[in-house]
Amino acid sequence: MAKSGHKGISRIDQPEKNTHGWFVRISFNGIKRSKFFSDHVCGNKAIALEKAVQFRDKVEKELGKPRTDRTVVSRSPRNRSGIIGIQRKVKIAKNANGEVVEKHYFEVNWSPWPGKLCRTWVSI
Repeated sequence: MAKSGHKGISRIDQPEKNTHGWFVRISFNGIKRSKFFSDHVCGNKAIALEKAVQFRDKVEKELGKPRTDRTVVSRSPRNRSGIIGIQRKVKIAKNANGEVVEKHYFEVNWSPWPGKLCRTWVSI
């Protein structure tokens, strides 16, 4: 979870550039949206965070992304298995004789609870 306590919202403090505020990043099904909420423009740090949370919730609703603090996995053009969280992969390795061989396997990813990602591999 971000220091803000809100998923997708990060604090930016750069005194040398006089930049202080909250940065919102949302990504879902290949669409990315972001926006910066300045403390100065919004009035203060708390109001800027409130506006950032409202923006995040509004954009997630527009994109059809479920409002949750868990990791939401969406479709990816790199996933050829058609099942979210399962990818077919090939690893090039050398065997004991020094010959180059391809090892085919499925990589399985899941999130049992917020902030925890698990992964395992299954040989084909």
